[in-house]
Amino acid sequence: MHISSILMLAVALTTSATPLNPAENELESWQPASGCYNFAAPHCCVPNVCQCDDGTIYLVNQDNVNKGLDGCDPPWEYLAASNTEFPGYCC
Repeated sequence: MHISSILMLAVALTTSATPLNPAENELESWQPASGCYNFAAPHCCVPNVCQCDDGTIYLVNQDNVNKGLDGCDPPWEYLAASNTEFPGYCC
């Protein structure tokens, strides 16, 4: 009985260890290397900008957008360290 339990466990582990289908793992495919993402808060007077994982805000890279690429990978000019430091922030 002990050997059959080990065999059943081995079969279960091999069937559950199948690699991910790339179509099911889209998260990695769209994450920009820069760690910056499109962000806007119109109710707080923040237009479309790039906000990075650390909270810093940059201009959107319009050249990349015009080429059909991600406007935040890489972003353009530094604007502020956070939303509340963004020039014109109104919340």
